[in-house]
Amino acid sequence: SLHDALPILTNQVCVRLDAAAAGSDGDAVRGFSDGAAHERAQGSAASADRLAGTLELMLTGEAVTEEETAEACQAAASAHCQSVSVYSGLTAVAAKQLQGTDVKVCALVGWPHGAASASAKAAEALDAVMNGAGEIEAAMNFGLLRSRKWKDAAEDLKTVIAAVGGRVPVRAAAGACFMSEAELVKACAVAKAAGAESVSVYTASGNMSDAVRRTAVARSTLGAGVEIKAGVVSDMSDVPRLREAGAARIGACPQALKSF
Repeated sequence: SLHDALPILTNQVCVRLDAAAAGSDGDAVRGFSDGAAHERAQGSAASADRLAGTLELMLTGEAVTEEETAEACQAAASAHCQSVSVYSGLTAVAAKQLQGTDVKVCALVGWPHGAASASAKAAEALDAVMNGAGEIEAAMNFGLLRSRKWKDAAEDLKTVIAAVGGRVPVRAAAGACFMSEAELVKACAVAKAAGAESVSVYTASGNMSDAVRRTAVARSTLGAGVEIKAGVVSDMSDVPRLREAGAARIGACPQALKSF
C-alpha cells in the first residue's frame, strides 16, 4: 500500500540528498538532508512496527528444540510481533520466555492434520492453557472435511472449544493447501458454526498468488465477525497483499524477521 511504501520512497529521496550534501558546500542542503533522514528513520520504524504487529511467528519445523524456541521468542519480543505459535509441548517454554512482554503464546493443537480424536485434542488444548497459552490454534480434522462429514468436523472442533471453556480464544486451522477452494469455503463455514473466533488459512509455501486468493475466499465466506490468519510468509514484502485480501494476522517463519 502507499502508506507502507512511503518510508521506502522517503529513503530513496534522502539517499540522493545525502549524496548531494556530501559533495556540496551548502549548509542548507546538509540541514535539509539531516532533517529528512531523521524523519525517514522515524517513518521506517513506524512502518516496521505496524507490520510486526500483525505477525505470528510460527515455529512449526521438525524437531524444534527448547533452545530454538527461546531464541525465536526473544526475536519476536524484540520485533514486537503479535504472537508466537508453538507445538503444545513447548507452550511452557515459550510462556516463560515471553513473560512480561506483549507477545502472546499460541499453542498449536492437533497439528498438522487434526487427525487425533476430539477428546485427545481437547485434553491437549486444556493442558496448553494451563501451561500459559494465551491462544489455541486447533487443526480441524481434514480427513472429515475432505470426506464431506461436515457435522462430524464441526462437533470435533466444538469439543476442543468446549474444553478451553472461554479461558482463551480458539482459532480453527483450515489447511487450505490440502483442499480445493470449494472445500475451503465449507471448512470456513464449519469453523464459524462451531464457534471459532478466528480461522487460519494456510497455503503451499512460495505460492503467494494462491495465498492471496484463498485468503480473499475465506474473508468472503466468514464475513466481518471472524478474524483470519493467513500465510506462511518468509518475506515481509508479502504481508501487505495478505492484509489487503482480508487477513488480520499473518503467519511468518523466523526467516521473515530478518527482512526488517
